[in-house]
Amino acid sequence: MDGVMTVDSTVIDRAAFYLVQRQSVRGNWPVYAGRVAGGKYDDDGDPAQLRATAFIVWALAASKQANYHRAVIDKALDWLEKNTDETAAADTLGWVANALIAGDRKEAATTLLNRLVTKVRRDGDRAWWPASAPTWIGGWGVYADIESTALAVYAMLRTESQGELLQ
Repeated sequence: MDGVMTVDSTVIDRAAFYLVQRQSVRGNWPVYAGRVAGGKYDDDGDPAQLRATAFIVWALAASKQANYHRAVIDKALDWLEKNTDETAAADTLGWVANALIAGDRKEAATTLLNRLVTKVRRDGDRAWWPASAPTWIGGWGVYADIESTALAVYAMLRTESQGELLQ
């Protein structure tokens, strides 16, 4: 939320500490896959686990405490890189690519973005990436597709890749 609204830094620090303490020994946050992302907490290949872990590690990596949490972030990024082959969903690839970029793994993110390009849907001069599940706030259908597309485009802009597709 930094730059969008003022948030007490103590609240941010406590939230980060809370999340760091709940990371699994494997590097992911499986409990949030079931609670927030509508998936299975006990299946590393579940796309909801990938989305939940990417969401959390992206936030930690973008925070002012990123250097302090570097080991936690790297463990999560390693887990994401290892397990992302289990899914082909465009929205999941978008979440993971943005997390990798935030964690300074641009090369791995670019590899995922190359896969993501193969998932684009086209209709005339329009292009979008379909969502595989409802969004974090319950959006579905075209609204979820907009979020999925935004994640893909944002990652491509951040890596300065796929310029011809973004035009």
